[in-house]
Amino acid sequence: MKGKILFFGIIVSIAILLSGCTGGGASTSSSAGLVIDVFDISPREIYEGEDVFIDLVVRNAGNKDMPENSRLWIYGSNFDTTWQPSGDIVYATNEDGLEIPTKDLIPGDQISISGSLTYLADIPQGITKEYEIFARICYPYLTTYATNLWVVNRDEARLEKKKGIEYDKLSSGPIGISFTLKDRTVTGRAVRGTINVGGSAQVGTTTINININYETDDNGNTIRTLYLPFEITNRGGGIPLVPYRCQNGPVLTPEESNRVALHIELDGQDITSMCTAPENLVTTTLNIGGNARTVDIAIVRLRQNKGRITCKIKNIDFDVPQKSYDIEVTAFYDYYITESRKVIVKSEEDIY
Repeated sequence: MKGKILFFGIIVSIAILLSGCTGGGASTSSSAGLVIDVFDISPREIYEGEDVFIDLVVRNAGNKDMPENSRLWIYGSNFDTTWQPSGDIVYATNEDGLEIPTKDLIPGDQISISGSLTYLADIPQGITKEYEIFARICYPYLTTYATNLWVVNRDEARLEKKKGIEYDKLSSGPIGISFTLKDRTVTGRAVRGTINVGGSAQVGTTTINININYETDDNGNTIRTLYLPFEITNRGGGIPLVPYRCQNGPVLTPEESNRVALHIELDGQDITSMCTAPENLVTTTLNIGGNARTVDIAIVRLRQNKGRITCKIKNIDFDVPQKSYDIEVTAFYDYYITESRKVIVKSEEDIY
């Protein structure tokens, strides 16, 4: 659906100014991305026929450059032709929104957006109307998490205890990722075989108490299954959605909200299809490291700002004394931030 939705012409003559390095000294956070620093409407109380002026500042509050352009919508309840635009056409009042050039916006830098709107409808004497005006931004983002896991032969472990964590790195972003396996050194007995990262997703528990599960197949072979549990956290104060949602407009749906798409690799091999996810597993093309790749992604739903996913790796090799496996998780998502302000409009007859 194109054109107008629950909101109509509100803001007028928007000028977008890239404030190069104006953020100098502005604080950034590892748990943030794009934020609405300022959403000011003044005056907040007017009479019919008068103007209100809008100043909005969007800032990159994260610790890395913004990956893509973002969108802004200005909307409100009970808005119609009562608010009359003047000057430039403002796309922020349309479903497509106003594209704001945040691509490559460095940490701390900001974009200023300003405009005005005029109230033209008639209000009977003695009547006061209250309008709530919303500003909503949506920006595409990704969070990467990298860590390692040591697999050690049990006999070798008796001689020397290998330290589990060599690195544990999480990039900036409103979505956090953590590897919740308590002991990063997994020991086991030697059984002939090699690591196999193939397989299919299976439903399992999200609370893992045993790192290695030993089973015997129909041929009497021992199958070692390693469980890799991860926790996903929404820590940015907004709403995460499935990737490429920004282009569909500002209206949020329960089916798309509080979702994150995950891609998981072990030693560079895709193991996403071996992970349990509460909702869905799909194959799609995503931009990873500047390259378009066809990969598996697991859609994880967050409840009360947290979600969990567990990957099952079969036939871990304990025949070598010890080996480190590299784990990399990439979260793809769009992120919505919303602010609102109220405006009081009175009848011009009440001036006298």
